[in-house]
Amino acid sequence: DAVRCLGLNRKRNTQCKNAALMEFIGPRPKYCAEHILLDNESYYTKCNAEYSSKKGTNKKCREVVLREFGMCYKHYSQVIPLIVGEEGLHICTIKLKRAKEMLKNLEIEAEEYRLVNPDVFQRKNKLIPKYRELTNVLENHFYTLSNGYEYYKQFAMDVEEFDRLTGGSLSFE
Repeated sequence: DAVRCLGLNRKRNTQCKNAALMEFIGPRPKYCAEHILLDNESYYTKCNAEYSSKKGTNKKCREVVLREFGMCYKHYSQVIPLIVGEEGLHICTIKLKRAKEMLKNLEIEAEEYRLVNPDVFQRKNKLIPKYRELTNVLENHFYTLSNGYEYYKQFAMDVEEFDRLTGGSLSFE
């Protein structure tokens, strides 16, 4: 079921021979990881982090991430110092809930595909540690911003209660 990427190979001026992204949320991407930036309607983008040890090289991380997060799990800690104050706590809460939702859905879907479709299982299973790490980074920062265990405990209870009432379906815009 692979769909061919709509991007162009700059050297040969021909259509890219890669498959479009296969593990996706929302509408199916039309581009591969190399060309995903060409798709303005995609839920995905490349990580915005610069990773080079030499300044001025303008090399960026090549990890494909959800546009709503902007950075991959490896570099999300670069954003954390910018998330401060009451507004930061609100943003952190939203991102944390979304990351937990993604992790939970990936775990459920991976288990469903374990015996049915090994290729889909492998793709979903590969994403689980990435969302687990992102969740850990956000949880640690949330705890720091919330100034204490009681607030964090209340948040955890609220999420569990919300999941129980809605069946775990959070949706963010």
